[in-house]
Amino acid sequence: MKSWALRHEKLTKAVQKKYEYKASIAFKDEFETSHSEHEQSPTSIQKALLYMHSHFKENPKMGEVAKMLYLNENYFCTLFKEHIGETYKDYLKKLKLEHAKKLIINTDIPLTQISLECGYSSHSNFNRDFKKFFDISPSEMRDN
Repeated sequence: MKSWALRHEKLTKAVQKKYEYKASIAFKDEFETSHSEHEQSPTSIQKALLYMHSHFKENPKMGEVAKMLYLNENYFCTLFKEHIGETYKDYLKKLKLEHAKKLIINTDIPLTQISLECGYSSHSNFNRDFKKFFDISPSEMRDN
């Protein structure tokens, strides 16, 4: 959990740094960039990240999150990829799998229950995604 929290904190700081840099450019050259867009973008991404971290078990669709933020889905998709460095879908999958890893290592909860707890409706999809992401199956991870 600590490593995930540290990575999330670093990611949040990276988004904030990128925002500060872009905001400074906006102030320097008001004719080429839209200041209001630069103010909205990181705030929207931060809100999206917070929502994703607290609702990942519910499999929030990108369109739902974009709508919640009053953004066009295509624009949100581009914005997310630009600021986070990976797609919405990949980031959501990573959240789910990191949570599953934590549960596998720290609890005795059955793997089928963990897959459901992490938002997977299919245990076979969970196993496939987990193995692809960590290069080890959930049961192998638990045995080690």
